[in-house]
Amino acid sequence: MFLLETHVGSELRKVSSGKAHPNVIAFNETVDPAETFISTVVVHELEIGVRSVVRSDAMAGKVLRHWLKEVVIPAFSVASCRWTKRPQPRRQNGMFPIRSRSMI
Repeated sequence: MFLLETHVGSELRKVSSGKAHPNVIAFNETVDPAETFISTVVVHELEIGVRSVVRSDAMAGKVLRHWLKEVVIPAFSVASCRWTKRPQPRRQNGMFPIRSRSMI
């Protein structure tokens, strides 16, 4: 199992164009996609990147938004992002309740 870091996720987007780093290309060719995962932090960081691009180049931002919504999130939603759509837990006595140890 591999937990992908944000920059690896971004580089994987470039593999089909041949612009990805050679080590990322080699990694992509040897790893089963079913064994790769991303964290909700990665999804958040990718979203921040998309928003940054949208502000400077609307067309490029639209392409990245499509990639994030239609490629990244569906590809990883079963294993990694399932609980990202849940509402934020309510604070109780200044603390956030832990719902499950599996989310840690």
